[in-house]
Amino acid sequence: LPFLVIGDSLIYILNILFFAMILRIIFGWVTHHTTSPLREMAHTLTEPFIKYSREMIPVTGGFDVSPLVWLIFFKVIA
Repeated sequence: LPFLVIGDSLIYILNILFFAMILRIIFGWVTHHTTSPLREMAHTLTEPFIKYSREMIPVTGGFDVSPLVWLIFFKVIA
C-alpha cells in the first residue's frame, strides 16, 4: 500500500509539471509582457527544469526545444 501511495503521488506531480510546462509554452507564444498568477505559477514550477536543459541543449534556429524534451520526459515517466 505505501508503494501505491508513493507511485500515485509521483504520477500526480509529473502530471502537474506536464501541464505547467504546457501553460509556460502557451504563455510564451501569446503574452510576453503581461503577468498573471497562472503565468507566474507555471514559470516558478518549470524554471528549474528549463534552466538545467538550456545549459545542455542549444537553441536550434531560434526555437527552444528544451520544454518539448521535458514534456516528453514527464509523459514517459508518468
